[in-house]
Amino acid sequence: MTCRSHFKLAGSAIAPRKNEPVSIKEPVVEISTSIYLSADQLAKRFAISKNSVWRWVKTRADFPRPIALGPACTRFKLSDIEAFEAKMEGDR
Repeated sequence: MTCRSHFKLAGSAIAPRKNEPVSIKEPVVEISTSIYLSADQLAKRFAISKNSVWRWVKTRADFPRPIALGPACTRFKLSDIEAFEAKMEGDR
C-alpha cells in the first residue's frame, strides 16, 4: 500500500481518509542528537596518545567518563568534553 492510496491531502497537511481508523503501532522513539567521540578522536583533539586518554579516565576525577554504546563500542559525549575544556580554560 502506498502513501497515496492510504492518505489524501487535506489542505497542506496529510490526513487519513474518512471513516478509516488511524492507529500507531510502533512506539514513539526519541532521537538523540548527541555526538560521541572515540578515544582516537579525543587523542587527536588533545594532541595526546590514546593511552593517555585512558590514563586520564582512570586518574582524573574531572575528566568525562566514557559511555558504553555496545559490547565493543565505548565513546565520549562531545558535550561532556566541551564542558571539560571550558572548565580547564576557566582554571587557567
